[in-house]
Amino acid sequence: MIDPAFAAHFAANWAEAWNDHDLDAILAFLHDDFEMVSPAIVRIAGVDSGRLAGREAVSAYWAKALSQFPNLNIEIVQVLSGIDSIVVYSRIGQGRNLAETFYFDDASSSTPMVTRSISHYTQ
Repeated sequence: MIDPAFAAHFAANWAEAWNDHDLDAILAFLHDDFEMVSPAIVRIAGVDSGRLAGREAVSAYWAKALSQFPNLNIEIVQVLSGIDSIVVYSRIGQGRNLAETFYFDDASSSTPMVTRSISHYTQ
Protein backbone atom coordinates (compact mmCIF):
# COMPACT_ATOMS: atom_id res chain seq x y z
CA MET A 1 0.00 0.00 0.00
CA ILE A 2 1.19 3.50 -0.76
CA ASP A 3 2.01 5.53 2.31
CA PRO A 4 -0.27 8.59 2.63
CA ALA A 5 2.75 10.80 3.44
CA PHE A 6 4.42 9.72 0.18
CA ALA A 7 1.18 10.36 -1.72
CA ALA A 8 0.83 13.87 -0.30
CA HIS A 9 4.48 14.64 -1.01
CA PHE A 10 4.20 13.37 -4.59
CA ALA A 11 1.02 15.39 -5.21
CA ALA A 12 2.57 18.59 -3.86
CA ASN A 13 5.71 18.16 -5.97
CA TRP A 14 3.67 17.23 -9.05
CA ALA A 15 1.49 20.33 -8.71
CA GLU A 16 4.55 22.53 -8.09
CA ALA A 17 6.23 21.27 -11.28
CA TRP A 18 3.08 21.99 -13.29
CA ASN A 19 2.53 25.39 -11.68
CA ASP A 20 6.15 26.28 -12.50
CA HIS A 21 5.59 25.06 -16.10
CA ASP A 22 8.77 23.01 -15.66
CA LEU A 23 8.53 20.22 -18.22
CA ASP A 24 11.81 18.60 -17.13
CA ALA A 25 10.60 18.44 -13.51
CA ILE A 26 7.29 16.94 -14.65
CA LEU A 27 9.03 14.29 -16.76
CA ALA A 28 11.37 13.39 -13.89
CA PHE A 29 8.47 11.61 -12.14
CA LEU A 30 7.85 9.28 -15.08
CA HIS A 31 9.07 5.80 -15.91
CA ASP A 32 10.50 5.53 -19.45
CA ASP A 33 7.53 3.35 -20.48
CA PHE A 34 4.97 5.76 -19.02
CA GLU A 35 1.46 5.58 -20.48
CA MET A 36 -1.13 8.32 -20.19
CA VAL A 37 -4.89 8.21 -20.78
CA SER A 38 -6.79 11.50 -20.90
CA PRO A 39 -9.66 13.14 -22.75
CA ALA A 40 -7.38 16.18 -23.10
CA ILE A 41 -5.15 14.13 -25.42
CA VAL A 42 -8.05 13.94 -27.85
CA ARG A 43 -8.58 17.74 -27.78
CA ILE A 44 -4.96 18.91 -27.67
CA ALA A 45 -3.07 16.24 -29.60
CA GLY A 46 -5.86 14.97 -31.86
CA VAL A 47 -5.26 11.36 -30.82
CA ASP A 48 -8.70 9.70 -30.96
CA SER A 49 -7.82 6.94 -28.49
CA GLY A 50 -6.88 9.50 -25.81
CA ARG A 51 -3.74 7.42 -25.09
CA LEU A 52 -0.04 8.22 -25.34
CA ALA A 53 2.83 5.87 -24.56
CA GLY A 54 6.46 6.63 -23.88
CA ARG A 55 8.20 9.62 -22.39
CA GLU A 56 8.93 11.21 -25.80
CA ALA A 57 5.29 11.24 -26.96
CA VAL A 58 4.07 12.51 -23.59
CA SER A 59 6.78 15.17 -23.50
CA ALA A 60 5.70 16.60 -26.87
CA TYR A 61 2.05 16.56 -25.81
CA TRP A 62 2.70 18.29 -22.48
CA ALA A 63 4.93 20.91 -24.11
CA LYS A 64 2.02 21.75 -26.42
CA ALA A 65 -0.46 21.77 -23.50
CA LEU A 66 1.75 24.08 -21.42
CA SER A 67 2.03 26.51 -24.33
CA GLN A 68 -1.76 26.52 -24.81
CA PHE A 69 -2.45 27.11 -21.10
CA PRO A 70 0.21 29.55 -19.86
CA ASN A 71 -1.85 30.43 -16.76
CA LEU A 72 -2.48 26.85 -15.69
CA ASN A 73 -2.51 26.54 -11.93
CA ILE A 74 -3.15 23.30 -10.07
CA GLU A 75 -4.63 23.52 -6.59
CA ILE A 76 -4.65 20.19 -4.74
CA VAL A 77 -7.98 19.44 -3.05
CA GLN A 78 -7.50 15.87 -1.85
CA VAL A 79 -5.06 12.97 -2.19
CA LEU A 80 -6.12 9.34 -1.82
CA SER A 81 -3.78 6.35 -1.37
CA GLY A 82 -4.27 2.88 -2.81
CA ILE A 83 -2.28 -0.34 -3.16
CA ASP A 84 -0.04 0.73 -6.05
CA SER A 85 -1.71 3.98 -7.03
CA ILE A 86 -2.87 7.33 -5.75
CA VAL A 87 -5.66 9.67 -6.84
CA VAL A 88 -5.02 13.40 -6.83
CA TYR A 89 -8.14 15.55 -6.96
CA SER A 90 -7.41 19.15 -8.01
CA ARG A 91 -8.88 22.41 -9.22
CA ILE A 92 -7.25 23.64 -12.40
CA GLY A 93 -8.99 26.95 -13.05
CA GLN A 94 -12.02 28.22 -14.93
CA GLY A 95 -14.25 26.12 -12.67
CA ARG A 96 -12.70 22.85 -13.83
CA ASN A 97 -11.77 19.94 -11.63
CA LEU A 98 -9.32 17.16 -12.36
CA ALA A 99 -8.93 13.71 -10.83
CA GLU A 100 -5.73 11.89 -11.80
CA THR A 101 -4.93 8.31 -10.92
CA PHE A 102 -1.19 7.62 -10.82
CA TYR A 103 0.19 4.06 -10.86
CA PHE A 104 3.73 3.46 -9.55
CA ASP A 105 6.30 0.81 -10.43
CA ASP A 106 7.49 0.13 -6.86
CA ALA A 107 6.06 2.35 -4.17
CA SER A 108 8.42 0.80 -1.60
CA SER A 109 11.56 1.92 -3.48
CA SER A 110 13.35 5.15 -2.64
CA THR A 111 12.31 6.68 -5.98
CA PRO A 112 9.06 5.16 -7.24
CA MET A 113 8.28 6.16 -10.81
CA VAL A 114 4.87 6.76 -12.34
CA THR A 115 4.12 4.07 -14.94
CA ARG A 116 0.60 5.14 -15.89
CA SER A 117 -1.83 7.95 -15.31
CA ILE A 118 -5.52 8.27 -16.06
CA SER A 119 -7.13 11.73 -16.02
CA HIS A 120 -10.76 12.70 -15.53
CA TYR A 121 -12.10 16.27 -15.92
CA THR A 122 -15.27 18.18 -15.23
CA GLN A 123 -16.50 19.83 -18.40
